[in-house]
Amino acid sequence: MGKKRGSSDGRNHTVDAVRCLAAFGVVSIHVAPNTPSGEVVGAFFGVFVVPFFYLISLYFFIRGLSAKDPWLALHKQVLRVAVPYLSWTLIYIALFALKSRLTHQPHTWDLRGIFAYGQSAVHLYFMPVLLALLFLSFAVSLIIGGSVREKIFGAICVLGVLIFSSNGAHHGYFGWTWWWIELPLYCAIAFVFARTSFLQGNTVLLVGLGAASFIAAQILAWKGVTGWPHAFGDLLGGLGALLLALKIEIRHCPRFLPTLAAATYGIYLSHFVFLEGFEFVLQKVKLLPDSYDLVTKLLLTSVVFVVAAVFTFVVRRIPWGRKLLLGEFNPPRKIA
Repeated sequence: MGKKRGSSDGRNHTVDAVRCLAAFGVVSIHVAPNTPSGEVVGAFFGVFVVPFFYLISLYFFIRGLSAKDPWLALHKQVLRVAVPYLSWTLIYIALFALKSRLTHQPHTWDLRGIFAYGQSAVHLYFMPVLLALLFLSFAVSLIIGGSVREKIFGAICVLGVLIFSSNGAHHGYFGWTWWWIELPLYCAIAFVFARTSFLQGNTVLLVGLGAASFIAAQILAWKGVTGWPHAFGDLLGGLGALLLALKIEIRHCPRFLPTLAAATYGIYLSHFVFLEGFEFVLQKVKLLPDSYDLVTKLLLTSVVFVVAAVFTFVVRRIPWGRKLLLGEFNPPRKIA
């Protein structure tokens, strides 16, 4: 892809900015419970941050499948997700086992939910859902343009994803209830964006569509919809954020922005460790509030976000840490 006007390194810095905003939003959602003023922050971020991460990941993955070796693209992406997922699952098991021992509160362990469906921590469901989306997208790509053998393999993959996802919903695992809405629509949107000329349309119209989708998602959230309309509203929020990120270009950005954006994956994975740690300490010194108001919520969110970012920067400099905790099996790219 050629360099974009106004961007010295060819990166879409709006995507970088939305990645950082979404990572901050994920942290803020987990700073809970909240007073009504604090809930404003969580409600704003809750309708788009995780869907945006799904869609932007799928968008770049599907674009990469058009390369000469799509199997290699799948292999790299699966390693990128599966290895840190298993590593952080073990870390969170150890964390909650230690917390249970220190607080003398029993902790129930559902090994199937923990290892297969991301139930070891409240945010890790994202990883197996993303793996399901990657395999589903890859399978659809094979069915559309592969050989007869690849089409058969693709059909088997689709069946496997359907069985796996429905089993997660059947057991009531968090993040899997509305898979039959979310997985097909996430994949469909990503395919339209990555494989068609949709994004080459009128910029004003696409930005307007993105803004309308985002606003509609916020309205549905404030109305307190539940069930499948809630899942659909989240998808609208992610779609709106993705359209705005791809079609509004930041021409100039601070030098730290691309570097911070590259750390958002690590921030997502690690932030809950630091949040749990801070809250445990605050509880011990009797400074933990019953509910977070707006100022306290933003303050703790900012502290956890910064600490998780610093942790990610440090881990990226350690070869084994970069591989096991971030899924980076190649040396980190230098970002201008």
